[in-house]
Amino acid sequence: MSRTLLGLDIRHDTVTAVVVQAGMKQRHIEACKSVSFSREADEEGGLGEALARIGEEIELSGAVSAVSLPADRISYRNLEVPFRDERKIAQILPFEMEPAMAGGIEEMAVDFMPVRLAESSEILAGAVDKQLLEDSLAALIANGIDPVVITAGALPTALSIARMATTPERTVLVDSDETHHTLYLIESGRIALIRPLHRGKTPQADIHALGNNILRTITSYEELREIPFEPDMVLLTGYGIDVPAAEKRVSEFLELPVERIDCVAVPNDLEPVVSLEEWNPCRTQNARALALTELEGWDCLNFRKRGRSLKRQWRDYREQFIATGVLVAVVLALFLGGYLYAGRSLKDRQAQLDQELTTLFKKTFPEVTNIVDPVHQMKTRIEEMRQAAVGAPSVSGGHRAIDVLYAVSSGIGNETDVELTRLVISPDSVLVDGDTAGFEEVDRIKNQLEQNEIFSAVTISSANMDKSGKRVRFKLKLQLS
Repeated sequence: MSRTLLGLDIRHDTVTAVVVQAGMKQRHIEACKSVSFSREADEEGGLGEALARIGEEIELSGAVSAVSLPADRISYRNLEVPFRDERKIAQILPFEMEPAMAGGIEEMAVDFMPVRLAESSEILAGAVDKQLLEDSLAALIANGIDPVVITAGALPTALSIARMATTPERTVLVDSDETHHTLYLIESGRIALIRPLHRGKTPQADIHALGNNILRTITSYEELREIPFEPDMVLLTGYGIDVPAAEKRVSEFLELPVERIDCVAVPNDLEPVVSLEEWNPCRTQNARALALTELEGWDCLNFRKRGRSLKRQWRDYREQFIATGVLVAVVLALFLGGYLYAGRSLKDRQAQLDQELTTLFKKTFPEVTNIVDPVHQMKTRIEEMRQAAVGAPSVSGGHRAIDVLYAVSSGIGNETDVELTRLVISPDSVLVDGDTAGFEEVDRIKNQLEQNEIFSAVTISSANMDKSGKRVRFKLKLQLS
């Protein structure tokens, strides 16, 4: 099972596509293509023509697509909001952005990503003109591309670098193309600020202006946050900085270590499966980072969060849905199989117990030859034997002698110090003789026996001390009800 992902990096002068195949155990870059076009052509449908040229060599339709628009076409704002619930932030975001917009907020598509979520949260918000978004989307769809993510510039590259273990806590990333630099301030693994800048007229002036703009951006951010931001390193990426020893000149200007980074993925991960003629990390890494952002599900600015249809979701994740359905079917089959096996085992056990019971019944009652329901027949035979052993009723009210004996025994109780010497059962009464520890015990025995409904009355016929003076001899008459 694998997914096909397309990262499409759109600049003012270049469109770069990278196709990634991602499976359960590995992923690799399958194809890439970069096409240049002029800014004048862009205004007359140059993007669509560039995509068509890429489509001649790479299959663009059918992949899960993530697209970035030129960074300078997005307006960025750092905002502070009084809650951390991201749903609430999304609801109030247009109202927070409106005062900073040159035009009406209804003409802009907005999104945000958190910098710090707390009781008072800091967010990085972006806004793009809806007309630009619609025009770009029309060109994409015309070439079979229906993106799930439309984001800003080299933000995916910045996210990839922010997640690298080797990236310092405070880093300035500079992404450069032919027309613009874009600064990304990275702090504690988060993108804290984005600022696009125009390139200088000459390479030397451009490097000098870049150094000054980095210092101004850091100063502005410190004033915004009211805390110092002291970068540990400056990273250069993109295909725009072509001055020899640019790293050295920027490092001397800023008095900071400067490195060029053109591979933002984990080593040996997301590399071309074979040598690709078009593969140039300086140009292709943001397109690769776009595919990686969608593959990993990273949180980034996305101006098309609600643009994904159910049909598209089914097409994109059909294999996953089918695999999940098969797994569910296997689990259900195992459950039903276990249920049927348990039922069969219980049935076999019941048959075994029935056979053992029948055998026991035959041994106990060999005279019975017709065995239909051994349990019921055994209960009936035991009751008949009990009735025969106790005998027919011989006292009034239909009470049996054994019932009377039980009533006297349970009525007196084991905790009473008493010894019965005589018990006479007549048709309507019972005479009880015995001795106990004291007169109070005689009264207690009388009261206890009166509580049994088999006796209508209990009378103390006599109660006297014996010759030893330690025991009381008594006689009770119990009237049967």
